[in-house]
Amino acid sequence: MQVYKPLFGLCLTAVIITIAPLFWHIRHRNFPAIFLIFWTLIQCSFQLACSIIWGGEDVETMWDGHIFCDIDVKLLIGTGVGILGSVAAMARHLAMIMCKSSLVYNTKAGRRKQLIYDILFAFGTPIWIMSFHYLSQTNRYDIMQYSGCLATVDNNYLSLFMLFIWTPIWGLVGCYYAGMTVYRYFLIRREFREVLQSSQSGLTVARFARLLIFCYLVIGVSFPLSIYVFYLNCVAGFHAYSFEAVHSMMDFQTVRRYPAESPLFDSWQGFVIAFLLFFFFGIGSDAIDMYRTWLVSLGFKRVFPKWKWLNQKPQSTGLTGLYGTGDESLETKFGTMQASILQKSRAE
Repeated sequence: MQVYKPLFGLCLTAVIITIAPLFWHIRHRNFPAIFLIFWTLIQCSFQLACSIIWGGEDVETMWDGHIFCDIDVKLLIGTGVGILGSVAAMARHLAMIMCKSSLVYNTKAGRRKQLIYDILFAFGTPIWIMSFHYLSQTNRYDIMQYSGCLATVDNNYLSLFMLFIWTPIWGLVGCYYAGMTVYRYFLIRREFREVLQSSQSGLTVARFARLLIFCYLVIGVSFPLSIYVFYLNCVAGFHAYSFEAVHSMMDFQTVRRYPAESPLFDSWQGFVIAFLLFFFFGIGSDAIDMYRTWLVSLGFKRVFPKWKWLNQKPQSTGLTGLYGTGDESLETKFGTMQASILQKSRAE
């Protein structure tokens, strides 16, 4: 078994560096970001496995991928729209915070309603696409060298409206909310701090800016890619839909194999988003404190007693994220664990 080392190394790195941002967002209950990391990890994990299984030179003699590829293609056809839907949910939160009349985070009912919206944004359309994929699925799947499992879709008008059109739509939704956030900021820039505080979102100015810039960058990576893929499908042309015609093109159990000189261009998307996640949420002061907490809990303080460990009380942000209550205590599970470890550290 040969491994395609460039893709393997990048995907493995992507999986590792998203762990810290995942814990950071779980601690602060930033559900849209958690959902984004979920889709990113799915994409990177499956691409990592594919670079190992189909990274050799002779794709015709390699494993046929039964069961593994059946799961892979269903999840991956929802990944692109899931990523854009999650980012759109993040941008929507920021736009609502900028609305002075919005009291969405001030009540439990409002926060529950926003969570429902987030779940629909991040998972509604992917589940829709996965569910209707079979209607236009010509054969079980294809396998391409280096890239691995590929979903097969017939270019008919049903596919256009059921599958292909959703990634550009969610990209536009994300662009709309991100643009609305900036527009509303300029309308209330003199009152920005007061509006941010009164929203009870728990965001500081720095974190708000970090989230907004992150949304713009992820949209800047994913949206053009979705437009390009949609363009390729349109250039190929569409025809009338017929269930019998789609499923009589070939034996459904057929697994076609294709050699390639390099992985497909969209194989690198997950790594780029993972790098952005780590850059924005994995190297900040909060993340550094979290790393130190992990090292102390693993006993590194006893091994290196002269190092400066967690000798200062971590800053209480007065937040638990977009769904927090604004309580000054560290009320989340991870925050409570960190506070306990810090107390033991100071006692030693």
